[in-house]
Amino acid sequence: MTSQYCEKLVRWFDQERELLRSKGIEDADPRVVMDAVMRRHLAEIKRDPALVVAILTQAKNL
Repeated sequence: MTSQYCEKLVRWFDQERELLRSKGIEDADPRVVMDAVMRRHLAEIKRDPALVVAILTQAKNL
């Protein structure tokens, strides 16, 4: 995954964690946070096929 896409996902992840913290949820499961990120940014992700490929490629390597 290119650093551009990785940085974008990390930024979204951090923003989602901050949103959850503002709602009083301190230790959210990372899977829950990532699910929220994907749902919140789904339209943007779909508009960028290279980002979709990067996400799927990274997921395949886990």
